[in-house]
Amino acid sequence: MRTYERTVELLDKETKGKDYTLVVGYWNAVVGEGREDMFVGHYGLGSRNDRGEKLREYCKRRQMYMTNTWFTQDRRRRYTWTKPGSKSSEGLFQTDYTEWAKKLDYF
Repeated sequence: MRTYERTVELLDKETKGKDYTLVVGYWNAVVGEGREDMFVGHYGLGSRNDRGEKLREYCKRRQMYMTNTWFTQDRRRRYTWTKPGSKSSEGLFQTDYTEWAKKLDYF
């Protein structure tokens, strides 16, 4: 979590209201399925975990959109990590996210 906290600190300190900010990374967070507010789209995967809640709250506070949850994809194309030894869809997780700091007109 130290990397996450440092990233948040740097973004809060270095970005200004008029900056376009794009954050891409492995967050080890699951935000889950279903649209919530304007920050999480319909096309997530799984059930939200604690890190996913923390990431969602951060995006909401910074007005950032998790863009890869907004685009239509088959469920089999949404996962970015597979639990070792898993042979079912319960071991598939979407943990990589792209956050965008300016509202796009078609959202």
